[in-house]
Amino acid sequence: MTRRPRAGRPPRTAPPGAVHRTHHLGPHPIITHFLARLTLEAIIRGCVGSARQGVVDHARTLAVLVHNLLVSPGPLYRIATWLAPVEPDVLDLTSAQYAAINDDRVARALDALTSERGRSIWFRLALRLIKQFELATQRFHHDTTSVC
Repeated sequence: MTRRPRAGRPPRTAPPGAVHRTHHLGPHPIITHFLARLTLEAIIRGCVGSARQGVVDHARTLAVLVHNLLVSPGPLYRIATWLAPVEPDVLDLTSAQYAAINDDRVARALDALTSERGRSIWFRLALRLIKQFELATQRFHHDTTSVC
């Protein structure tokens, strides 16, 4: 449906020098909201610490990886290519952090996740999820241990 300008009024135009930008946010703000409610990054930092080098720690990298898995599940490579059209602000990244996310960075974060210290993340996330969202657990069982 197209509206015609009312009689006597000129159509609205942007002021001189104004630039119209379109941002495609996708589901990222919603994902960010729920990851914040889960305190995902704080739990990961508490379990595996942060990277000794670099601008992006394991927690922030894994949070970006959660976005990747939820938005476009697929092989875990070429993360920077997937990240390219996404605005850094949408993922709460600085421009330096945004530039530092790559496949090697993700691999180091996944190594930390599967380390001895990283095994308690699942239990802590499950506990936080139950408390934060007041889940009824009378008929719920989740074994966070593994036999190796």
